[in-house]
Order: sequence, then C-alpha cells, then structure tokens
Amino acid sequence: MVEDAFGGDLKKLHVWGGGGIDLSGLTYNMMEQPEVTTVLPPSLFRIQIWDKASTSITHDVINMGYEVVLSNWDYVYLDCGSEGFTEPGGYWCDPLHEWYHMYEYIGDVTRMWNLDEEERKSIIGSETLLWTEMADDSVISQKIWPRSAALAEALWSDPQDGWFSADPRMLQWRSTLVKRGVEADAFRPQWCLQREAYACATPGGQPQYT
Repeated sequence: MVEDAFGGDLKKLHVWGGGGIDLSGLTYNMMEQPEVTTVLPPSLFRIQIWDKASTSITHDVINMGYEVVLSNWDYVYLDCGSEGFTEPGGYWCDPLHEWYHMYEYIGDVTRMWNLDEEERKSIIGSETLLWTEMADDSVISQKIWPRSAALAEALWSDPQDGWFSADPRMLQWRSTLVKRGVEADAFRPQWCLQREAYACATPGGQPQYT
C-alpha cells in the first residue's frame, strides 16, 4: 500500500474544514452538519482544520473518528501582522506569528484541547498558510522563511523542551537559506550569529514580546 507524506493511505481524500456557523444561513460549516460522517466517512476522508485554536472544532472532529491536519490561523497564518488593505489599522489577523509561537504550536494545542495520547495520534500533520492578497513574488520568501522551518522542525522532532533549545539552530538555518539564495527574513542581527549560542536570547528563554 502506498502512503502519502502524512503517513496515510493515498485513497483518503483531503477536505477543508473551518470552524463556526454562519447565522445568516448563506454558508455553513459542513463539519457541524448531522450527517457529515455519512457523507464524508472518516475511513475515506481526513480534515484540514482552519479556525482559531482557542475555539477550534478539532477535538470534536477527532472524536468523530477523523484524522486531522492542523492549520489554526492564530498559529500558522503567515499573513498575520500585515498592513490593513481595506482600511487603516492593520490586517484582520494580528499580531505577526513569530517562529517561537509556531515552534510551540502542537504542544500548546495538545494542552489547550486536553488531548490524550490516543487523540493526539489523530493529528497527522500541519502546515503554514499564506494567501496572495498580502503577498506577491517580491515578498513571498520572507513571509515563508525561516518561520515555516520552525514548524517543520517541531513537527519532525516533537520537542519536549520548547523553542529555546532550537534558537541556535534557527539562527544557523536562516543563514544557510540565505547562502543558498533564498531571501529568508532576518529575525536577529548578524552580530548574534557571530557570537556564541544564545548571545541574543533573553534570560530565562522568554521571547522579548512576553
């Protein structure tokens, strides 16, 4: 049997599932419909979740028997923190999600949703998201990298000691991306890379924004 990158059967189809219900009745969240497991059997479908982590439908979807791919916008939406394009005052999604935040994503939601070990196995992957209303060819690399690398490492390694241990690796990885011609965003001064590990990390391993 051939498996995909998430470790699942290729016969399983990928379905987008957001949170919330439109009270106007014009649109609806199909995952809230009573016959969803009949129309979309968990044996044939996995669900990608795009909603806010604190009010997410993920736990309910897992309890329905689905495998899920997490894309909660308050963790992995790369456009957050952008300029407002319909009116002044910033983008609808604030603040910018720093790499620290993305690195802690899976651990945070595991605790937030009180997932046990078996339920956590239903999380088969995640991804960062970027739409094109606030990105074009001139800025796309900076928006994607190196933040997406933080999520990638956390997904592969399932770290138990948080972002602080990854700090020197992230600094080196950004430098490597640039050397390879990728216009990755700079999240530390070059001075920090030229010094010992953690030279620019705040005491106690806390990002400055906290």
